[in-house]
Amino acid sequence: MYLTRNYDGTVIEGRLNTNVPDEHIEDSITLKDMQGNAVNKLNGAEVYAEAVYTNDNADRKELTLYMALYDNYGKLKSVKQRKETIAAYSTSTIKTDSLSADTDSYIKLFLWEDGMKPLYNSITIKEAK
Repeated sequence: MYLTRNYDGTVIEGRLNTNVPDEHIEDSITLKDMQGNAVNKLNGAEVYAEAVYTNDNADRKELTLYMALYDNYGKLKSVKQRKETIAAYSTSTIKTDSLSADTDSYIKLFLWEDGMKPLYNSITIKEAK
């Protein structure tokens, strides 16, 4: 399930995108602190996104990992991205640059192929309560 917001911040109910696989996504895309530990809730620390991807076919793939920081009203505050070419029949790790995650915000992680084709549903990490 995903949520989309209007410009005024009100939420439009999302629908599940059944065309995007999300199996094993927790093992593939993670938010990490600067010591390399997985982060499940934001606490104001410096964080980065990391994705491990295995290319199982004969063609190389152009992947882009996005880490988007939003305020609690859904306004985009910052985006970090990293593009990588994954060779045929290989596994690669992609890491974004870091950003400081405010406690009054949330982060969404996306891994896309060829710039506009999502490989998984997005992952959302919210503030610590």
